Amino acid sequence: MKMVITSWNPAGALRRVLRYAFGDLNLAAVTASVFVENARSVGVLVKSGFDIEGRTLRPASARSGEREVLLFKATRASFAHAALSQAVGRA
Repeated sequence: MKMVITSWNPAGALRRVLRYAFGDLNLAAVTASVFVENARSVGVLVKSGFDIEGRTLRPASARSGEREVLLFKATRASFAHAALSQAVGRA
């Protein structure tokens, strides 16, 4: 079977993963971390219902040492709120 992806929507893909995590798997929360300078990933996480929980330093590579990372968390409630906000925005 051949699958052709005509467009990539990271926020849509993440929302599908979160629906599975909170629905089928019944998880209480999902966490993520992203390098501070990765603004697009930060935007996708926030748009999908993740809240910033903190920041820390993580090893990046042997040459660059440590880099600052933002820590995110989404709960069933924050995801539902983000989904509702998206639906209202489209109406």
